[in-house]
Amino acid sequence: MNISADKKPASVSRFVRIGGSYQPIIKSSADFGPLLELDDALWEVTSLSTSALRTDKRFLDFLDSDKNQLIRTDEVRAALKFLRSVFTDLSGVDNASDVIELAKLNCENPDGSEIHAAARTMLLALGKAGADSITLSEIINDADVKKCTMRNGDGVVAASEGDTSDVAELIRLATQTVGTICDLSGECGINAAKLTEFIDLKTKYLAWLDDGALRAEEINPFGEATSDIYALFCELKDPVGHFYLSSSALSFFENDPERIAKRDITADLRSADEVSKLLSGTAIAAPEKDGVLSLDKPLNPAWKDKFLKLVTSEFFAPYLSGSRITCENWMKFSALFSARTAYLAADPGSAKFAGVDTGFLKRITSEENVSILEKLIQDDIEAGCALAGCSKLLKACIYQRYMLEFLNNFANLTELFDLNKFSMLQTGTLVMDGRHFTLAVPVANIAEHKKIVKSSNICVAYVEVVHGNPPVKTMLAVAITNGSMQNLFVGKRGIFYAADGKVCDARVTDFIEQPVSIPDALKKPFLSLGEFVGKQVDKLVSVQSGNVQKELGAKLTGAKTPAPAAGNNGTMLLMSGSIGIAAIGSSVAFIAKSLQNVSLLTVLGVILGIVLVFGGPGVVIALVKLCKRDLARFLEAAGCALNHKMRLTFKLGLFFTFTPLRPGSVEEEIFDGRVNKKTLSNPLSISLAVITALICGVAGYYIGKQAYNWYNSKQTVQERQVKVAKPAAAPAKAPVRK
Repeated sequence: MNISADKKPASVSRFVRIGGSYQPIIKSSADFGPLLELDDALWEVTSLSTSALRTDKRFLDFLDSDKNQLIRTDEVRAALKFLRSVFTDLSGVDNASDVIELAKLNCENPDGSEIHAAARTMLLALGKAGADSITLSEIINDADVKKCTMRNGDGVVAASEGDTSDVAELIRLATQTVGTICDLSGECGINAAKLTEFIDLKTKYLAWLDDGALRAEEINPFGEATSDIYALFCELKDPVGHFYLSSSALSFFENDPERIAKRDITADLRSADEVSKLLSGTAIAAPEKDGVLSLDKPLNPAWKDKFLKLVTSEFFAPYLSGSRITCENWMKFSALFSARTAYLAADPGSAKFAGVDTGFLKRITSEENVSILEKLIQDDIEAGCALAGCSKLLKACIYQRYMLEFLNNFANLTELFDLNKFSMLQTGTLVMDGRHFTLAVPVANIAEHKKIVKSSNICVAYVEVVHGNPPVKTMLAVAITNGSMQNLFVGKRGIFYAADGKVCDARVTDFIEQPVSIPDALKKPFLSLGEFVGKQVDKLVSVQSGNVQKELGAKLTGAKTPAPAAGNNGTMLLMSGSIGIAAIGSSVAFIAKSLQNVSLLTVLGVILGIVLVFGGPGVVIALVKLCKRDLARFLEAAGCALNHKMRLTFKLGLFFTFTPLRPGSVEEEIFDGRVNKKTLSNPLSISLAVITALICGVAGYYIGKQAYNWYNSKQTVQERQVKVAKPAAAPAKAPVRK
């Protein structure tokens, strides 16, 4: 798509403000035209991962034309153009219908015509030849359609399709001889290539049989006994030939004995396998210089019986001189089988036709039967041309069913804010901590997801969802957009309701902590401070408790305590106690005196200052983050490419995290085992607690002030009495210089 700087969006385009950005409105197929002309920068999503969408996988496969697991705007445009070209009426798209009405197909378009033919063929196969529509379920079950008819376009014809018994026998024999091919319906049969292979084999086989009949005497020199004699000859020709070759070598190297020295060959006589292997690899007898094989000399036990059976038969008698067989006579005997050897070597595959009568073979492979079978194969292929449009038919029906919904999750995100249904971008609802969390997306890599989603300023919980048996684990990123984080922690369990109705176990494995709501942001700094102070107090108490336990343990075990120092008698102890009490009293007096001139407003101001010092910066930062929450960045972490920011307001936050309303009436009573007591509502309880704390603080302030005034007046009277009773001190004398 070429994008020019001065390109103007279509005048009929309509936009709606969602999350702070203007997004195109897609309410019906009438909006497809303006959307096709709309600049990519004005779409809400330019690309997204197929794993980020919850929809029919086949729909995503058709959209993702380059199979890179990403769907871009150009691929969506191609899908819209396909829909507009194959349908004359897009009312099925507006209704998200899964039924294709054949009258609405554009047969003037090549794709539309092919889809129409495929639909007719499938309906015919299903026994609905007169139907004027086809459903998505019927199209999806195209395997069942193909089973309904053997004419399914694969060019394979099974024996059950034979028009006559001879044609059926022809198919059966062909599959037994040259192999079988499975039809799309699952039945075995034969195609054109296999038929050609079978006819060629049959022709060669019959020609070979005819040649054998013409040269019967030459091929069978011993008549009916030729087969048995030839079988013995084939087994013995190698060991006998080995004897004559070895004998020739022995004679040739007679004057050079080193060249014909015997090679040491060992075999374990206790092993039948080793002995058999040794004997089967040696000649029929030991080599002789004269090259004559004598039956009177030892013969190889491995071949002896078969050899004697051959050479003592009446057929070998002309070539036996007493008990001796010369090499020349053996070669003459071997020459008798040369024609038979050549004939058998030319066998095209007689074993494949074993037991098949020649007359039967010629009858079923007649030209008429072969022509009938070829016609059946051709008809099957032609029927397949119509069924080739099944993929496009499925594509058209899938697009019609899901396209409008998809565009409201791609061109705009209006479906994401529909409380009555799940968006394609939502996987389900997490129920935990008395709340529903509806914005949950799958996560493949948590580390990569964290890098992106942190900048969204949205609190995210990573939740492991387990379902099925054996259990299948899925990791989800769940947005927490309202409420509080106080009761959420790693390891907390809940349940997850998937959009497809499955109920799964859920467990929190990790968090990206961000502010969730204004009350949560206000409380968090003080909760953190209280947690810190509590830890420090626990440390101090544990240390002091440890010291006391050590001292007590020492006393209980009779450990010696150091002796008191000289002068530390009871009188001194009493004086020390008095001094300590006086010090405490002085401290109280100092505190009271310090508070005497301090007003209530000053005290409250100091408290407010402490609050601002400890909680102010954290609260400000939390409020800023709450105002900058970006829903677009959260979706981008899940594999979407969005054009605009989408501010997550407090109102929008209630869409994705909320506490369900209680049905029916609510009784504000509890039973403690004895009486029923009415409990105050939460806001009133908090208000009364705050008022009580303020009253106690003011009362404490005034009581302390009165105590100080009383103590101060009493102290003044005592000082005056002391001054009257004690005489004036004499003036000090000046030192005398000597």
